[in-house]
Amino acid sequence: MITTPRRFHHLLAPLLLSTALVHADWKQDVGYDRLTATFTTGVPTAVSAGVTQVEAGTTPTDTTPSNNYLPDSANAQFTGKTINNLSPGTGTSGHATGVGTYFYGSASSLIPGTTQIDAYSANDWSSRLPYNESRRVQNHSWIGTAFSEGTDINSAVTSYNNVIDYMADTYGTIVVVGVGNDYSTTLPYLLCQGYNQLSVGRVDGNHSAGLTAYDGSGRMKPDIVSFETVTSNTTPQVASAAGLLTQKFKTAFQAD
Repeated sequence: MITTPRRFHHLLAPLLLSTALVHADWKQDVGYDRLTATFTTGVPTAVSAGVTQVEAGTTPTDTTPSNNYLPDSANAQFTGKTINNLSPGTGTSGHATGVGTYFYGSASSLIPGTTQIDAYSANDWSSRLPYNESRRVQNHSWIGTAFSEGTDINSAVTSYNNVIDYMADTYGTIVVVGVGNDYSTTLPYLLCQGYNQLSVGRVDGNHSAGLTAYDGSGRMKPDIVSFETVTSNTTPQVASAAGLLTQKFKTAFQAD
């Protein structure tokens, strides 16, 4: 039975711990340039149903969720795009802007023609679960790092994951999430330990990895890695690729 999760008090943090330059060659690294050269037609450049970006809106040392979680719509890579702010805050975030460039940006993404982006703060997004998600792919470059004292962590994580699994099964949503930066065998509590969340690490291996401890122990995470120095950026790279693939499947089978 799927139930709405209780509102847990947990600390959220962005995965980008330092400013990183865009890695210009990542499309070549993943074979995208070869794909587009080989197939000059039929490679999607946009997700027609749009995408969702969820951001923590905090700094790694800030225990109070911030209202600054929005990508900067004035960024040149977002020209012609509509960023729908669906949470109460109004502030922009350099972290969200950088993530957005990899996810749907005109120069750094595999789906540069995507024009509809729903933006949420992580706390607000969590409080809405489950909801009818019309977007094809969600990107989560944030982690839940702690629960309030006395919380039954296994129950909390299982409840949280069950609702996201339900959404993925019901609406066909691909939920792409990052693991923590720096090598550790302890995985973040939320998102990346789920069954139907695609967890992302780094090619260099400097990320949290190991066996799940909650909601069914013993499953290896992350599921995939990509080419960047922080998981905040590898995650939207994978989300971008997921968007391309889902759009291709939709076009091929003419189905939602």
